[in-house]
Amino acid sequence: MSLFLETDLTDIFKSKKILIVDDNEKTIQLLGDFLKSNGDFITSVAKNGKEAIERTINYKPDLILMDINMPVMDGVEACNKIKEKEDLKDIPIIFLTAQKSIEDKVKALDAKGNDFITKPFYEEELMLRLKLHLEFADSRKKIKSTLEKTNELLENIDQSVFWINKKGVVLSPSSKTEDFMGLKIEDLPILDTLYKDLEQGSKDKITSFLEQISTIKKENWEKVQKALPENIPYFYKEKEKKTFKAKYKPFWDKEDSITKIMFILDDKTETESQ
Repeated sequence: MSLFLETDLTDIFKSKKILIVDDNEKTIQLLGDFLKSNGDFITSVAKNGKEAIERTINYKPDLILMDINMPVMDGVEACNKIKEKEDLKDIPIIFLTAQKSIEDKVKALDAKGNDFITKPFYEEELMLRLKLHLEFADSRKKIKSTLEKTNELLENIDQSVFWINKKGVVLSPSSKTEDFMGLKIEDLPILDTLYKDLEQGSKDKITSFLEQISTIKKENWEKVQKALPENIPYFYKEKEKKTFKAKYKPFWDKEDSITKIMFILDDKTETESQ
């Protein structure tokens, strides 16, 4: 094994599961021996597209090396069927294509394959492409896991969190804001949703605030945000009243101008009624 592989790839390749899909015994042997000698891989084999789908469902490989032209079912059809499955679609698939076949390369990309390598392949190229796609897949899993944990956290707190833009329009909610408010608020003005039950005097202050929002600078934020109410009455479900305590966090661009404002709401209804 080369020094390059030892220092840069060993940890990345450790215990990664690779599915080799090819109907040519020599190619299977070549790829299997090569992977065994260049990383701590766990390999499995399928000899046609139908077997590839079955192995992928049961084996859940970290990456698939897929030939295109095979009996029973070719690699293109197999790739399409794998990518249709929600729990398999993020598995990277690298196609093995003929050296001079432009048609195969077009098919590979058309089938939502992640990459292709021409046969006969160069060892250095194969290892670098494996590294690239395995690293990307790992990063994607980490991001997905983080988002799932964040969403789970937001779903289990008593706060509602969302943003408005510089025009006072509600952006996509990041927590269960829609249910919390009793109506859909995304893409609607804040004055017609969260602030709908404020007194007219408070609404006038908010309108003035929104008109000057593009000119507000960081050093003035603490002063001007006082125009935004801290305690918000809200009526829903046949005039049942809720009371929210609001905190506001602005997001700034490089010119110290506000791009959007985060609203963090605590439901204080039960506390106040006690």
